[in-house]
Amino acid sequence: MTVFSGFYALKKKAYKKPVSGFIPKTLVIPVAQDKLHRCRLLVNEGDTVTEGQLIAASAGFDAGRSMVYAPLPGVVEKIVQCTGPDGKTSDAVKLKFQGSFRYTGKKLLERDLSALSAKQLIEEIGERGIVNTFVTDKPVPLAAELEKYSSPPNRILVVRLFDDDPSRLTDALVSSFFLKEVCAGADLCAQAMNAEKIIFIKSKDFNADEKIFNFSRQARFFSVDIKQYPAGFKKEICKAVKKLAGANSKLAGINESDLFTDSSTMYDLYRSVGFGIPLTDKFVHVSGECVPASGMIQVRTGVTLRTLAEQCGGFIKKPRAVIVNGIITGESAESLDAPVTKYVKSVSFLPASRIPRQLQSVCIRCGNCRRECPCSLSPDVLYRHVKGIIAAESPYVESLRLCSSCGTCNAVCPARLPICQTIAAYNEAHEENKEDLYESSI
Repeated sequence: MTVFSGFYALKKKAYKKPVSGFIPKTLVIPVAQDKLHRCRLLVNEGDTVTEGQLIAASAGFDAGRSMVYAPLPGVVEKIVQCTGPDGKTSDAVKLKFQGSFRYTGKKLLERDLSALSAKQLIEEIGERGIVNTFVTDKPVPLAAELEKYSSPPNRILVVRLFDDDPSRLTDALVSSFFLKEVCAGADLCAQAMNAEKIIFIKSKDFNADEKIFNFSRQARFFSVDIKQYPAGFKKEICKAVKKLAGANSKLAGINESDLFTDSSTMYDLYRSVGFGIPLTDKFVHVSGECVPASGMIQVRTGVTLRTLAEQCGGFIKKPRAVIVNGIITGESAESLDAPVTKYVKSVSFLPASRIPRQLQSVCIRCGNCRRECPCSLSPDVLYRHVKGIIAAESPYVESLRLCSSCGTCNAVCPARLPICQTIAAYNEAHEENKEDLYESSI
């Protein structure tokens, strides 16, 4: 996570419609497109591939395995090493565009999926290579999550219709432009996991009503104040729904073990499964002071970040930082030649004037993180405990699990300490033994 202070909120009304990205001459498609599996290449140099052909997959035949498809028809020029937008290196296919399209520009008929069982729907979702991007730095195959959530009863599907990071507008714009498709995708997802209810979380200024959609099960829209950050993380969503639904409502049983997803994922599900096409493109919100215009662009996976800037008019200032997936919750890409992957939602090109001093120093006990923490934690104490600087008392250690990883502590820390990441890494390591957090940490 990279946090830059002084970000500005973008206006959703400034975007009238999404635009289609340029068809590039070449693409570099990494096999690492999620955080769950390691894929192996299924093509070799010199091979001719068609649009939507499977070019990499993880081992096994379960529905939740990772699948990577060719976004364009062409020839495999070379197998290369590629650094993704998250800084990780993997094998990649350098593909030269050549040949005719199977899907692009063709009239596609919507499929009748009513006769499919939940298991068959999960297999369809897995076959299309759909990734759940609710947590942008932990994208996983949606089918893998559906397999996990399909057996327990009374599960709830939660769909967030806005972005957890206010510097990003991808999910908000997808919801505005394609709400019908997002709701249809959510209904299919709920059928696949046998969810009892669907909960949509929207901003207060977004007009939507469950009565106008033909859902196959109970669905509710809940409005939250997205101007109060954070509002889009699991903990905050659960708190809001419990408060709005009331203590006697069945929806008050919502918890972090339910399936949380976003409008981008549900749109991908509807379009891919509904029309029988693999996932090979993404909507990316492009912004920043280094480009003359911002926009919502539908691009092929494998397109470089540099190409996104060119589509927005090229650079008017030299970018000092390229931030992927939001200024608060995102990451700094190492290169403009990093490709768009399934988990890329936004790209911000920032000049030197927007880059704060990044050198770390020791904690100066200023108290900024305590004052700003929306969970009323003591992030400085937790950070020093996890780092082994101090041994915190039991109540402090128990509070580690309450952190929602919003990044507010990082944003206000003058010492530039990676507080949020340190706590998140600790929680992830102790996820299977949360009952004994204190004893296992000292």
